[in-house]
Amino acid sequence: KQATLPDLSLDEQVEREDEIFNLKQDKEDVLLRQTELKKQLTQEEKRQDQLRIKARELKW
Repeated sequence: KQATLPDLSLDEQVEREDEIFNLKQDKEDVLLRQTELKKQLTQEEKRQDQLRIKARELKW
C-alpha cells in the first residue's frame, strides 16, 4: 500500500496511513489475544492432566 501513496491526494494518503496504523494495531491486539489464549490452553491442559491423575488414583 505504501508504494502507491505518492500517487494519492493528501487526504487519501492520510486515510491510507490511518488504515495501515489501524491494521497494525489490530494485528498487535490479535497477537496479544493469541498469546493469552495459548496460556489459558496450557493451563487447562495441566488441569485436565491433574484430573486424570486423580481419577486414576481413585480407581485404585
